[in-house]
Amino acid sequence: MCKAQSNTLAEFVDEGCVIYEKGVGDLNNDGLEDYTLIVKTTAKENIVINHFNDEVDRNRRGIIVLLNTAGGYRLA
Repeated sequence: MCKAQSNTLAEFVDEGCVIYEKGVGDLNNDGLEDYTLIVKTTAKENIVINHFNDEVDRNRRGIIVLLNTAGGYRLA
């Protein structure tokens, strides 16, 4: 499926990643709700114990900005 026009937010998230946080607002002043997604990988091997004996999640995070259009969401 083409990610240029899509109806669900999950379609923009790569396999092996989850939506960690989601922000909603009108980013381009067109009256439609747009989204910013903070995504992160979920690899168990990236959860480690540091030298303070604390569990630390070292999985990578990224930002996805989606603009709402009449045909669905568009990757910005």
